Amino acid sequence: MKVEGLASCWEKTGKLFYFARMCSKIRLYAAGDLPEDYFDMLGDGFDDRTCRYP
Repeated sequence: MKVEGLASCWEKTGKLFYFARMCSKIRLYAAGDLPEDYFDMLGDGFDDRTCRYP
């Protein structure tokens, strides 16, 4: 599924690859534009790993 405004997981922010995608999911969710298919994994998986990165 192609979601307008959702960054690729390969887009780099500094030295981190996934951070841009996580931030774009947060922005889309806050605006009410993130499809419900993404709701179950918000904050889990790579989102969680990115937030816990030392």
